[in-house]
Amino acid sequence: MVSFFAAMSYFYLEAMENTTATNAIYLQSTAPIWTLAIGIFFFNEKTVPFDYVMAILIVIGISLILSGQSDVALGTKTLSEATSSSWGLICGLAAGVCYAGVILSLRHLREVPTGPMVLANTAFSTIALSWVLWQGEKLPTTFQFFLLGCFGSLQLSLPYLLFSQGLRRISAHQAAGIVLLEPLLVPVWEWIVWGHRSDYLPPNSWSIAGGGIIFAGLVVRLLKK
Repeated sequence: MVSFFAAMSYFYLEAMENTTATNAIYLQSTAPIWTLAIGIFFFNEKTVPFDYVMAILIVIGISLILSGQSDVALGTKTLSEATSSSWGLICGLAAGVCYAGVILSLRHLREVPTGPMVLANTAFSTIALSWVLWQGEKLPTTFQFFLLGCFGSLQLSLPYLLFSQGLRRISAHQAAGIVLLEPLLVPVWEWIVWGHRSDYLPPNSWSIAGGGIIFAGLVVRLLKK
């Protein structure tokens, strides 16, 4: 599990650097599809027909969002930028696969105390990815190290502590679907923080339509337990 967690963190940050934040988070959000498939074929997870309805709607929604992003970027990139963007998309999908591995691992380790498990994931990721610090021209400043610590504890550790508690009570693919509320809310948080800036770009119609379809998939699955 610790390997999935570290790989997920690495690929997600690579995707954030090489493509848009919207692309990165929505590609990582393909996790319910991988979770459903892996859970069925390898772990005999129980499913109901509405699980497949949710999966289909999620695929349609994410496809619309990525189509919109492609249309916006079409003709505006150099070869180098296009290559970087393609790598970002690949990393985003890889993050989704690794995220599915984390979810399934948490599900099947639900008898293990949550605190030590989250601590082990965070510690292993810190050690395994420490080489990234030496790839830049200079090390982060003291304040940047502080922000990285906040990111690791508040953005990664605490949410997974709560997430692992939820996995003790519901199936892996249900949990993966519920947390898709995060990417749906990202445009809202972005508008609250950056909406006053002159360079703020609101979500395009493709993103709104895709997000609505994803939300519909979640509602359908949650109402049809």
